[in-house]
Amino acid sequence: MKKFGYCSDKTLLHYNIDVSSLFTGTMESDLLKAIRDSVQTRFMTFQHNTCRETEDVITIPFVYCSGSSLASKINWLEDFYTKHIVKVVSDALGRSIKPINNIGRAITVQVIGHGMRTECHVDVYPTAANLYLKMAPHGGELVISPELNTRGYQNILSEASKPIAMEKMTLGIVHLKDNPHTVSYCWDGVNEEIPLRGLPDIKDDIFWENSRIAINFNFDDPLMENCMPSVEERSNIYHHING
Repeated sequence: MKKFGYCSDKTLLHYNIDVSSLFTGTMESDLLKAIRDSVQTRFMTFQHNTCRETEDVITIPFVYCSGSSLASKINWLEDFYTKHIVKVVSDALGRSIKPINNIGRAITVQVIGHGMRTECHVDVYPTAANLYLKMAPHGGELVISPELNTRGYQNILSEASKPIAMEKMTLGIVHLKDNPHTVSYCWDGVNEEIPLRGLPDIKDDIFWENSRIAINFNFDDPLMENCMPSVEERSNIYHHING
């Protein structure tokens, strides 16, 4: 079964929307520093029902921080999300979307270093956006399968029509509650392309120089009200991501 989109006839993806003008003064550098000071590492496991990994993959290394942790260091983050990001997304979609009133569940940061990728999954929220603060030297592309029942990294890559390269300081808006997707392995272009099995050293400057850094924003979307996650689903995905 092939399908793109979810619960509407809207396009699956709006990407590379330039949002650099939203950042003035030291906002960008302050945000990157706060992320570096806030992230944690752990091995992600795949019990959640949004997971689309194959059974042979037990864990992958994961570097992340929650919106509440980041907002404790960046006092303008919540306004930035509820006013500026919401407006950009609403304008792009041609309809009004709403912020989620829990900053911890609205925002997640993921950092992907050399030899790392994201979990193969589908989204909980029907409308989301990713802000790309930094891209890796190689890889780190969004890969989407049109096959709704697909599982596994290689299967998603083989079925995708084309990996989607994102650009720094752009916003990508997605409707991916149905379609399995992942972010391809990031590589530094120097070391051998072998997937990382352990946890990365997040105190090492080299990790940050070669990483992909993105902030995920979730929204309440009135047009897709019948597709919005329940209170329990919102809680479950928060704990799946944040441990």
